[in-house]
Amino acid sequence: MEKQDDFVWCLHCERPYRYEKWVANKKECPNCGASMFMDGWNWSFLVENVGYPEIPEEGKYYPLYPPKDGD
Repeated sequence: MEKQDDFVWCLHCERPYRYEKWVANKKECPNCGASMFMDGWNWSFLVENVGYPEIPEEGKYYPLYPPKDGD
């Protein structure tokens, strides 16, 4: 089983929240209510594939496809 990150990023609202907040909210996104099982991604995936910081600002919008320079 994959290790659980401290932060979980939501595919729907594209915001990270601490894992504990997801659990306290019945494993749903604290912002939009999306299911952690279907739409919650480990933050480390975005760090490795998108280049986001190791520790995100909780609740900040981090799009899966950020604009490129000049867009």
